[in-house]
Amino acid sequence: MFDMIAKIEPAFSSMSTLSRKIDYQLEKISSAEAKELLNSTGASLSSFSDYMFLFSSLNDRVKLPYSEITLNLSPGERLSEANWINLSKEYMEKMGYGNCCYSIILNKDKEHSHVHILHSRIDSEGKSVSNSLAVSYTHLTLPTILRV
Repeated sequence: MFDMIAKIEPAFSSMSTLSRKIDYQLEKISSAEAKELLNSTGASLSSFSDYMFLFSSLNDRVKLPYSEITLNLSPGERLSEANWINLSKEYMEKMGYGNCCYSIILNKDKEHSHVHILHSRIDSEGKSVSNSLAVSYTHLTLPTILRV
């Protein structure tokens, strides 16, 4: 059994903010402090902003189409890459983001193991996924995923 904390960043609209977040993760990857585990587009993180822009253009009524979530283990706890992928995908599915554009990046730069999930709040059909209840849903979702 392990503990996990989900941190949901405020949604944002700026492509420059998205590019900055992607560049930060690419720097971590190039210095071996991070690894992209999964990209829902099948592409790499370096071309991810193009896909995020494409998803955001499917619904121009959504003013804040991008967001970031971090899933954090307690210090000293570890998961295999496969388990991080499974846990992250299940989390995204249960939060309603399963059909959205997202990338899961494992960071190894802190004493606690964690993943960053950069994602669109618009799914592949152009439907918006609300984040207004994300914190409440996370409190319900994590115990289910963690099987507590």
